[in-house]
Amino acid sequence: SWVTDHGKLFGKVIRITDTGGIPEDNPHTGADSVRCHLTGLVDYTKHPEGTKCQEVFVSGFRNPFRMSRDFEADHDRFFVNDVGASSWEETSEVTMDTAGSDYGWPSREGPCRKHKAENCGMFEHGHQEPAHWYQHPEGDTGCAMTAGVFVPSGIWPEEYDGNYLFVDYVGWFLFAIKEGNPDVCYDCNPPVSKYTQTLLGKVDKVVGMRF
Repeated sequence: SWVTDHGKLFGKVIRITDTGGIPEDNPHTGADSVRCHLTGLVDYTKHPEGTKCQEVFVSGFRNPFRMSRDFEADHDRFFVNDVGASSWEETSEVTMDTAGSDYGWPSREGPCRKHKAENCGMFEHGHQEPAHWYQHPEGDTGCAMTAGVFVPSGIWPEEYDGNYLFVDYVGWFLFAIKEGNPDVCYDCNPPVSKYTQTLLGKVDKVVGMRF
């Protein structure tokens, strides 16, 4: 799979400096790594099999459509909206602590094994779990998680401080999620995330948001 091959940039979150260089603490900076910025992949006619792209920070995404930085966090923190295939939409938390992690695709989708919605086996497989997910189609949800942004404190009423907003492109829905779901249950069928999801309204095919 191109997604799991660290010699290709596809299905990854990449990390470079503001001048286009490679940060010293990226996962792949040794002799078995090269730059892939020109073609998006390692040229195996010039480099041995197993050579990795220095730009790769984390892997295992199907379609990481948008990501948003939490500017109020006390550390580098991003949410990555990954558009699913047949079963789940998900957003995943990426931090310096998750460097080099595999977020599961193509063996997993959302909190479950690919094409599954029960007996998901969270935390049993060595992959990084998503932060939040929803199943599709399931009433007012949709099936394509696109735009996303964190709500800065003081912009909206206090109950929205720190919320993460996202849009489902297919359903035209705008949602807010907030950590602290009292019904969180990773062993349930299907699992329930630690974020409470609230429908705020409908919007027309939004693919980007910012404050």
